[in-house]
Amino acid sequence: MQNRRVVCTGIGVLSALGSNLESFSKNLFDGQSAIRRYPSDRFLPAALHLAAGCIPDFDPGCIDYDQKILARCDLFIAYALHAAFAAIKHSGLNDNLESYDRMRAGVCFGSG
Repeated sequence: MQNRRVVCTGIGVLSALGSNLESFSKNLFDGQSAIRRYPSDRFLPAALHLAAGCIPDFDPGCIDYDQKILARCDLFIAYALHAAFAAIKHSGLNDNLESYDRMRAGVCFGSG
C-alpha cells in the first residue's frame, strides 16, 4: 500500500462556543458551556428555554456566496460553508485558489 501524506493547512470553526477559531479555542479552554437560555418565542414548544449547540446571532448573509442559493439551503449548509471559507482563509491559500489542482485539495467537514 502506498503511503500518502495529508496536510492540514487551515481550520475553520463555527460552534456554539465561538464563530471563529480564536473565540472557540478560548471558550473551550476556559471551560465555557454551550448551553444557553433562549427566549421562549424562538423555539416550539414555547416551554423550551435551554438549548445546547445553537449558534446565536449567526447571519448567513456574511458568507461570500450566492445569496439566492443560500436562501434555498438548510441552515447547516450555511454553517458548513462558513467554516469551509474560514479554513481556506486560515490556510492563507485564498488569494491564489485558482492555481491549485482541485482534484488534490478538499475540505473535510465534521458535525456531531
